[in-house]
Amino acid sequence: MMPRIMKVFPTLLIGFLFLPLLTPLIAKERPDAAARKKERLERMHKAWMEQMKGDFQRLKTVNTTKMKLRLDFLERAIGLDEKQMDTLKLASTGAVERASQAWLDHHDKVWKAEQENRYSREQLDQNQASPMLREVWTNALDNTLSSKQKRTYQREMGIRASYFGSAMLRLQLSAFDQQALLSRKQRDALTEKLEISFSIPLKDVPRETVLKAVKNAYLRITPQDQQEILSTEQQTIWIQFMKNADRFTQNMQLFENDVLEDVVRGGAFIDF
Repeated sequence: MMPRIMKVFPTLLIGFLFLPLLTPLIAKERPDAAARKKERLERMHKAWMEQMKGDFQRLKTVNTTKMKLRLDFLERAIGLDEKQMDTLKLASTGAVERASQAWLDHHDKVWKAEQENRYSREQLDQNQASPMLREVWTNALDNTLSSKQKRTYQREMGIRASYFGSAMLRLQLSAFDQQALLSRKQRDALTEKLEISFSIPLKDVPRETVLKAVKNAYLRITPQDQQEILSTEQQTIWIQFMKNADRFTQNMQLFENDVLEDVVRGGAFIDF
C-alpha cells in the first residue's frame, strides 16, 4: 500500500510551485495595515496643520510686535542710524520667522507623540521660540552696533534684568509670607539679606540666568540668618518652603509658556 505521504506529495508540490504566483494577488486584496495607518495619520496631520494656521499667524503677529518694541527700545536707549535700523529690521523679520516656526515644530512633535500614545514632557525651548534669542538677531546686534552702543545696550538690558530679578525675589518672599505670616520687620530683614545675595552681570542675560540667581539668593540664607529673623515655627515653614526651591525657575518657565499659549489662542499681546 502506498504511504500516505506519497499520496499527498503531488498536491503539496503543486502548492509550493504556485505560491509565489498567488502571493501578489493575496497582498493586493489585503493592503498592508501599516500603510493604511500611515495614510490615515497623514490625513489627520494635514487637517491638524490647517487648524494650527490661525494660531501660527497670531503668534507671528505677537512676535513681530515684540521685535518692534525691541527696535523702539534700541532707538530710545542708544540711537540708531538709518542703515543700522534697516539691518536690524531685516534681522528681526528673520528672527520672528524662525522663532515662530520653532513654536510650531514643538507642537508638531507633541501631536505626533500623542498619536503614538506617547506623552511628551518636552517643554518649549525659549532659546528657540523667542525671537530676541535667535542667532540671526543676536548676530545682527553684534555686527551692527558700535562698541559704545553695545556697552550702553548691555547696561540698559542689565538694569532691566536686575529689576526683573528684584521683582522675583519679592514674589517668592510673598509666597513664603502667605504661609509664615511675617511681620514688617521680618520682611524687611529678609528682603535686605536677599538683595545683598542676589547678583547677576550688568548685561543682557536670559531669564533662566536671572531666576537661578534668585534661587541662589534664597539658598544663601543661612541657618543663623533664619534663627535671627524667624520664629521656631517659621523656621520649620522655611525649611519646607526651600525644599521646593527648584520650582522657582521651573514654575516661571511654565508660566511663561502658558502665557504664550494664552496669547496665541486669544490673540491678545503680553510682553514678557
